[in-house]
Amino acid sequence: MSIYWVSFRIDHTGNYQYRYDALVEGIRGLAARFWEETTSFIVLETAASIDTLAADALSAIDPNNDVVLVRNMDSKSARVIGLVEDDDIYVLMPYLKYVE
Repeated sequence: MSIYWVSFRIDHTGNYQYRYDALVEGIRGLAARFWEETTSFIVLETAASIDTLAADALSAIDPNNDVVLVRNMDSKSARVIGLVEDDDIYVLMPYLKYVE
């Protein structure tokens, strides 16, 4: 089991509520336990890999408008999915991989 955090922004276009709910429910479905008391940020424990979490996120969002950032707290491993408008994230997290 690993601990991850997930931060996300769902753009207020099209089917916003559907995408938001699909992302959150997908994360909950993979989690043995989770914490989500702050806005657009979830901490979870799961046996799923970071790539499984990223693929699940990609299937829930509109990658042309939304963005999700997943970080494994046990290692320097992270994935970003969707629209990245500020490339500083790659400098701040040089181990970050973009998921298409």
